[in-house]
Amino acid sequence: MIRPQPKGKTRKTINAKKKRDASARIKSVRAACVERDQHCALGVWQEFIGECRGPSEWAHHYARRRSKTRGMSVVYRHDRRFSFMACKKHHAAYDAHRFGIVIGDDGMDGAWRIAL
Repeated sequence: MIRPQPKGKTRKTINAKKKRDASARIKSVRAACVERDQHCALGVWQEFIGECRGPSEWAHHYARRRSKTRGMSVVYRHDRRFSFMACKKHHAAYDAHRFGIVIGDDGMDGAWRIAL
């Protein structure tokens, strides 16, 4: 008599677990960025890029942007050294490549500057 094999886990179940596991990392990194940067990390450069405007948003440095990190581990993808808080205006300008952020070995935790 042939015994039926148990079915494997569904894709829906696997992806839901990945999402739950990732949310803990995301929450901790975002909270660390809020504590470090307050409303907008780029506000100290207002004389070059204008005043802050809009709500605070979580942004990622170009080195770890979403298109480059798809399918990679959550720990690599969401790292506080490559994340920062920015107001809506500065986040949009950064995403539109109106200026760049040059970071050192410590990323956003250490010394960094904007590049116009």
